[in-house]
Amino acid sequence: MTKKIAKLISFLFHPLLIPSYVVLIMLFYNPYLNYLIPINLKITILSIAFILSYFIPGILIVLMKKLNIISSIYIEKQEERNLPLLLSCVSFYSAYYILKSLKLPFSIYNFLLIASALTLIALFLNLKIKISLHSIGIGAFTAFVFSLKNYDSLFLFTLLSISILLSGLILFARLKLNNHNLYQVVLGYFLGFLFSIIILYLN
Repeated sequence: MTKKIAKLISFLFHPLLIPSYVVLIMLFYNPYLNYLIPINLKITILSIAFILSYFIPGILIVLMKKLNIISSIYIEKQEERNLPLLLSCVSFYSAYYILKSLKLPFSIYNFLLIASALTLIALFLNLKIKISLHSIGIGAFTAFVFSLKNYDSLFLFTLLSISILLSGLILFARLKLNNHNLYQVVLGYFLGFLFSIIILYLN
């Protein structure tokens, strides 16, 4: 894997994008919700999730770079991650709160609450260790796939296979870019997976 490919993988599966991917799957591939919710409402829900969980935090990170609060939009320095993590946590929770207020099925927006909680945990862990946020994100996504029910078995098998493959690629990409060591990416992955699978099965 070249560094260009590693950067592309890291960009496409940035932790801020993972909640939008989950909402997309729930809205368009869930056999129940796919027919229950009209297309215009689906687009509205997905737009809310994307704008609040990705676009706004992304803009704030760029703004922080412009104001020299952080030295890079990639937030490579451990000591610069606290404020972006806090803002991301608030953004995830805001998306959760707004979608919840629309009286939608809980399964559509519950991952946003999980993402908010994981970001808060990562914020506290960042005081001691530069844990991989990409690993937390893909670990949580894989847990989400494991928790799916009532889907076509072929679709589930395909999605699970893709999520496992992506897990390996993303972890390797973070190592290739020298953003993290092996301990940090493995710890992040298992934190994201175990925390999410427990919460998802409790629900």
